[in-house]
Amino acid sequence: MNQFLNSKIGEQELFTRSMILEEKEINSLYICFAVIEKEYRKKGIVSQSITYQINEIKKDHKIKDLFVWPYSEAGLKSAKEIAKHFNTKLYVRND
Repeated sequence: MNQFLNSKIGEQELFTRSMILEEKEINSLYICFAVIEKEYRKKGIVSQSITYQINEIKKDHKIKDLFVWPYSEAGLKSAKEIAKHFNTKLYVRND
C-alpha cells in the first residue's frame, strides 16, 4: 500500500501483488471507482455498491484502512464518505 501511495507502483502492480497475499493478511482495501455517465451521477449508485462490497469483504476480514487514487473531486468526496461510514482511516494518493 505504501509503495502505491508514494507513486512507486501503479494499479497493475498493486493488483499483481495482492494476488499472492495470504487471506489472513487482508486488512486494507483499495477503493477503485467506476466511471459513471453524467445522467446517473449523484444518485449514490457507486457509494451503495462499494458499501455493499466492503460489507461482504468484512464478513471474512478485519478491514482497518481504505486507500484511493481519486481522479476527481467527486471521487475523493465519495471515498471520504465511505471511510467515514466504516469509521476507517482513508489514505489518498495525490499524483
